[in-house]
Amino acid sequence: MHIKRAVAVFKKAGIDVVPYPCNYNAINNPQQFFDSVLPSYKAFEGWDNYLKEVIGLWVYKLTGKA
Repeated sequence: MHIKRAVAVFKKAGIDVVPYPCNYNAINNPQQFFDSVLPSYKAFEGWDNYLKEVIGLWVYKLTGKA
């Protein structure tokens, strides 16, 4: 989840990296049509991680860390 932010920090430090994502959350396949269309409480499960990364990127950019 934090690979974009980590790459930015390494580049700022002058270290070239090759990002290799692992241990990521994947959806169950195959997905049913109604699972994609109908609202679900499960849609909110990942928002805390997403918001943490977006805010982290903003803060890093504002403070000059990335």
